[in-house]
Amino acid sequence: DGQTVYVIFLKKPTESSMALQSLDIPKGSKVSVLGSGEKVKWTKTEQGTFLSLAPSLFSSGQHAWVLKVAMAP
Repeated sequence: DGQTVYVIFLKKPTESSMALQSLDIPKGSKVSVLGSGEKVKWTKTEQGTFLSLAPSLFSSGQHAWVLKVAMAP
């Protein structure tokens, strides 16, 4: 649809927050962990987009973790 971006992590996130410097997420967009439906809180600053990740969202034993970014129009 051109309005959805998927961010794939091949290693389990180890921090509760992380920065995405190469992805410009517009205000009003929604970020969630694919498969859980849980929303991810995020903020945008001059240094990049910062995501707040709950460790419980990333169960062990997975091969990859995916964030779904539904871009606001």
